[in-house]
Parts: sequence; structure tokens; C-alpha cells
Amino acid sequence: MAIINNNYILLKIIKELREEMIKIGLSEGFDSKNTIKLSQILDKYILKYQKINSTK
Repeated sequence: MAIINNNYILLKIIKELREEMIKIGLSEGFDSKNTIKLSQILDKYILKYQKINSTK
């Protein structure tokens, strides 16, 4: 059950970060410092999600 909760939380965070990154990318440019920083944070959460789900 804990894995399901973790998956739900991680997916929610990933979705919110992705939306924010796109929003900033559209306003500042996709190569802006802020967009790249959010992209890096998003990558870390995606990796966490993949690690949790690769052991299933």
C-alpha cells in the first residue's frame, strides 16, 4: 500500500513540475535558467518514480 501512495504522490509532483516548467518555458524561453532548473528537478522525481516501479 505504501508504494501505491508513493506512486500517487510522485506522479502528482511530476505533473505539477511539468506544468510549471512548460508555463515558465513559454514565458521565459525553454532555454532559460529557470526552465532548465525545473527540468533538472523534474528529472530527479522521474528517476525516483522509475526506480520504485522497476522493482515491481
